[in-house]
Amino acid sequence: MFSGPVVYAPSLYNQYGGLPGASDLVLAEAVDQGRQLARQWSAPALLVSNLAPAEVAQWTRIRPPDACLRLFNAHRALIGASGLPDFVGRIPSEQARAEFQHQHRCGKALGLRLHTVSGSDLPSVLPDFHTLSERQAQREGRPALYSRAMLPCLPRIPGALALLAEKPDGALAGAFLGFRHGTTLYLWAEGP
Repeated sequence: MFSGPVVYAPSLYNQYGGLPGASDLVLAEAVDQGRQLARQWSAPALLVSNLAPAEVAQWTRIRPPDACLRLFNAHRALIGASGLPDFVGRIPSEQARAEFQHQHRCGKALGLRLHTVSGSDLPSVLPDFHTLSERQAQREGRPALYSRAMLPCLPRIPGALALLAEKPDGALAGAFLGFRHGTTLYLWAEGP
């Protein structure tokens, strides 16, 4: 697609710089500085990724791009009755497969128990999820991504659920919030 390496701006969401909700002037400055860096490095493009449709409309109004692509990239692996080895074998990336196996061994050694929560049981796990998420943000020196005020809205969304990893004493060790639609599970937020 490009004739050489591009200048790539990773996610511009809150934890990486807080540009959603920024003024037109700030967004214009971000694009202008990125384009200047691309010219300085003789890169054929500045790639700004991970923008939701509303942000794409705002950014392109401020600084029209030469091209705008909408990509969907997700890891997919069928989960069936054939067991864990078959599931792991279908993970396409060797690195992702090795990381999954490592995390599975660690969880098993700690005696973690996995289960899902949805529907009317979901609100009871949200405070603990928020605490995990907030602690992780503090360790990383960044603001928390999910406020207590936004989490109670989750159970009203069709297909909302939580995947929980619990310690033997029942305490929450980690969690994912996500949504099930048809036969697909979309993971949304992590509470490590």
